Amino acid sequence: MFAFSPAKKCATVKKSTKFGDYLDPLSPLDYFKLDYGDKSIIVESTLKEIYASPFPGFNRIVEIPLEKLASTAEKKVDISTSVYFCLMCSVDRAHAIAASGLSEVMPFVNQYFESVSGDSFYPEILDLYNIWNGLCSQKPEVVIEIGGGVSTSLISYYCSNFNAKHILIDPEEYWVQNTFSGLEKCGLTPPFYSPLQVIEKDATKAVGIDFANSTFDKKTYYDFDYANSFLLDNISNSSKKLVFVDANCDKSFFQGGEIFIDPVMSPMLSNSLILVDWRLTACTLLSGMENIKSVYSTNTEILFDKFPSVGNMINYGFSAFTY
Repeated sequence: MFAFSPAKKCATVKKSTKFGDYLDPLSPLDYFKLDYGDKSIIVESTLKEIYASPFPGFNRIVEIPLEKLASTAEKKVDISTSVYFCLMCSVDRAHAIAASGLSEVMPFVNQYFESVSGDSFYPEILDLYNIWNGLCSQKPEVVIEIGGGVSTSLISYYCSNFNAKHILIDPEEYWVQNTFSGLEKCGLTPPFYSPLQVIEKDATKAVGIDFANSTFDKKTYYDFDYANSFLLDNISNSSKKLVFVDANCDKSFFQGGEIFIDPVMSPMLSNSLILVDWRLTACTLLSGMENIKSVYSTNTEILFDKFPSVGNMINYGFSAFTY
């Protein structure tokens, strides 16, 4: 007989911070009990230091020692499958909360998705919920979105209704046109967008980070050229900002996090709420910066007998930082 029993406080998928609520569908893994037959184990998640970039960050690691519950491969598969289905119940609860919290904007998001190219990514409602709550709590005057898509429809809706400026940075012209087409069909205002060149930058001029005390051994790195008057004027004249990182330039080393170490952009991005969709390298870079603080992270790795779960079981991850 199998039983999965998380602690009550860990089973709460909706969490709160002063920067807004967020959803953590894997929170039941923070502390739980597994019963299988006449055997029981207690599993507690840990924060493990990882080096996804030259700087260490932390991932929530959940190690489930199946060998303590079962001796055969068949029984171990039975346990891991049962854990998966229990977690899906938690994910379903998170989806229900997200659907309720996004009831105002989801009609526009769904209409957008139905209007764009068939190879567009399906809306991830948990990420959208975290973005929406970040927007509503931060109340930014300008939103900088690195990587357009479904999130653009939600941010466009917010900016139109709360008189905020919306700036899109995207390396793929095809996706930009696809995004703009979808927004037009939904009656949503497109963000400001101007193609930015990718240039090689001097790593010694990066700000807020000390590459000398890291494993980064390159003299240069690639990033967008932010020398755009509209971009710079609107960011410098705004007191509160939100930056959503979900793309990067070609040859990027930090998965879009480069904007925060750029000597021109970095000072302008103070007083920002930073949201990152997964992107471990960007997250660890931000974790290593002097003036940036972590608000939350749901990045999780599940291990069965010290081996990663097959197919990256339920690979949810979203992080928030303040600058």
